[in-house]
Amino acid sequence: MIVNRYLFAAAALALMQAAQARPILYAHSVTLLADYRADAMKEAQVSYAPTAFLSFGLGHLELDGAGPGHEHQIDYLRLNALAKRWNFESAQANIFVWAGAGRSKLTIAPDAADAGEHNHGPVPEGQSLVLNETAGNVGGQLDYETRRIYASFATDSQFATSFTHRMDTLQLGVAPYEHEANGLSTWLVVSATRFSGNIQQDTQVSLLLRFFKKFAWVEVGATTEGKPQARVMLTF
Repeated sequence: MIVNRYLFAAAALALMQAAQARPILYAHSVTLLADYRADAMKEAQVSYAPTAFLSFGLGHLELDGAGPGHEHQIDYLRLNALAKRWNFESAQANIFVWAGAGRSKLTIAPDAADAGEHNHGPVPEGQSLVLNETAGNVGGQLDYETRRIYASFATDSQFATSFTHRMDTLQLGVAPYEHEANGLSTWLVVSATRFSGNIQQDTQVSLLLRFFKKFAWVEVGATTEGKPQARVMLTF
């Protein structure tokens, strides 16, 4: 997951003027966001911000942490809000919150290692078990940045009757140079994410290189285990 006129992030995904993913950006703007984390998740969002403090949109999330033979997809509607902003002489801090609802689809292949261990009803022999549910989503982000230092903490939870999935992320970033308002900003970011719930339990530490210029935000890197990550956000 961070804001100004963008929409993360989300998130968170969440975005800010220095190059962070935030749920709101510019008034009357449309934001497209794609997030890929190997063996963890894939997510795409499209959102519209009628004001600089509020946005809403659609998202599609795929969770990969349940292991081979499992497909978990969530389609959702989400509302994002800038709850509080502090403007300092040479820094800014924000609090973002979001909530939404949608549909979750869990597919368990008949050859999955734990196909018979789920309490979702009988598994038809030789067939996949498919479970559709109504799902909810809540989250928030606190961030602080100057033109050289960035810090944020974001939390995002997906839940339904049969599953819970939570992602807590702490990020610390440093810019090798002070960027101008409309210039290219570059950030070196250390990101630590804890996945919890009954879908995935893991902790990942990532090293990321982030670029941001006005309406485009790109981030690439990998975990300390060598698993690639990439995020792209475009605002129109």
